[in-house]
Amino acid sequence: MLRKEFKTEIISPVAICDVEISNDIVQPDGSWDYTKSDIITLGIFYGNKITILQKEKTDSLDFWKNCLRRELESMPVMFCLNVRMEKGAVIGFLGMNRFFEEILPFVGKGCAKENLFKDLVKNNEVEKCLIPEDPLKGKSVLVLDKYAENKYEEVILHNKSCLIKEYFIFMKRFWFLEKYKDKINKGWWNGEKPFGEHY
Repeated sequence: MLRKEFKTEIISPVAICDVEISNDIVQPDGSWDYTKSDIITLGIFYGNKITILQKEKTDSLDFWKNCLRRELESMPVMFCLNVRMEKGAVIGFLGMNRFFEEILPFVGKGCAKENLFKDLVKNNEVEKCLIPEDPLKGKSVLVLDKYAENKYEEVILHNKSCLIKEYFIFMKRFWFLEKYKDKINKGWWNGEKPFGEHY
């Protein structure tokens, strides 16, 4: 197992969690069964530190699961961008019923992490120098290939980038709600176009 810690200039007041998985969880009917997730990466951003645990193929499953459980048990309430993903994966893979809070200020068509983050950058809500580098260019689907090729560092840097983007979305959630208050109804995006196509 690889364990990486990164110090950050920015400080997260809450524990933000993001996982990467190595399998396709899309079901025959097109739905996603998050409980079938095979977690290979766990990232947590809390305070001025990002901690990432990365499974290596040589790690035994029991050892890996115990490392993840210990890390999660040491954290307070955690926040994530997609509660269904993280909660489902943690329940299915680890048998832990952790409580997670949602970061997304609203949901609906196009309300994806990359679109929300790009909107913050476009509106100068995130300084250019704070935009994280991501070797996968925001494409989480590439994690499967990178892990299969033992390119663990690329998966780790992608996870780190996700956590930083989620931090900014969390910190700016009230900015989103104020800016788009006329296009949000009961937590749902009701714009004429999917979010991200309004630019």
